[in-house]
Amino acid sequence: DQTNVGDEIANAEFSVASKAQKILDDALVPNGVVSGNHDVLHTGENYDYYWKYFGEERYKDSDWYGGSLNNNMHHYDLISLGSYDFVFLYIGNLRETDADLIEWANNVCKAYPSRNVVICTHEYLLPSGVYSGDRAQVIWDKIIVPNDNIKMVLCGHNEGVCDQIKQ
Repeated sequence: DQTNVGDEIANAEFSVASKAQKILDDALVPNGVVSGNHDVLHTGENYDYYWKYFGEERYKDSDWYGGSLNNNMHHYDLISLGSYDFVFLYIGNLRETDADLIEWANNVCKAYPSRNVVICTHEYLLPSGVYSGDRAQVIWDKIIVPNDNIKMVLCGHNEGVCDQIKQ
C-alpha cells in the first residue's frame, strides 16, 4: 500500500507482490498487473514502485505480451484459449481520461478486430451497477462504445460489483 507507508515498507510490499507474481512468470502462465489506488501515490500520481516491479522490462520478452503505453502503466496481452483469441487491455489507475491512453486503447482494439477484448481496470462500477465516477464514464464513452470487440470489463476496488456491459 504505497499510498500510506514509507519507502522501506512500500519496497517490502511490492517485493512480496513481485515474488508472488513470479510464480506465474516461472510457470509461463500469461499474466498482467493493473495498478490500483494503493499502488500509486495520489499526490502526483506517482508510479515509481509500480514501474520498478511491474514495468515493461519485466514482461517485454513474453510471447503473450503485446505492448504498453508509458512503461506498462497501460498495456495489453494477446492470449488464445482453445479457439478463442483475446486481447486483455489493462488501463492504469488515475490515468483513464488521458487523451494518449484513449487513442492508444482504441488503436489496440482496432488492430485486433477479430479478437475479444477484455478491459482490466481498477475502479469502474459501484455495487449499485452505476459507474464509479467520471473516469469510468470516459472508459465507457470513449473506449468501449466505439469498439464492438470489447466484451467484458474486469475491475476491483468496490466489493460486490457485477454487471453486463453489452448484450
